[in-house]
Amino acid sequence: MLTHFCPDLVAKELLGSLYDVWIKKYSLEIVGAEQTIQAVSLRGRDARVLKVTRGAAGFLVTPTGYLRPRQPLWWEQTLYRGDAYEFHNVLGPVQTVGPASGVLRTMPADKDE
Repeated sequence: MLTHFCPDLVAKELLGSLYDVWIKKYSLEIVGAEQTIQAVSLRGRDARVLKVTRGAAGFLVTPTGYLRPRQPLWWEQTLYRGDAYEFHNVLGPVQTVGPASGVLRTMPADKDE
């Protein structure tokens, strides 16, 4: 996918900030990303590389970054040790693609009231 947006990207440019390259060299407008953080049990090679015991808690972080109009630019998966990381998110304005849908459920009234 990067070859479409960055046809002459060279490996040397990947040593610094890829975001700088995308924005400054290719004038790409990154409009946001979606990220999923999932609890996982670390096993096998992943546990060895992260220097934890087999079955230790970890996080699998999977973001996808987008250009306008919701065109994916990048996707990645990263594993983190569960005992060594803290995630901090800053949320911007809430936007919806369309009207909300679903069923509103209310709690039944307490009979003792």
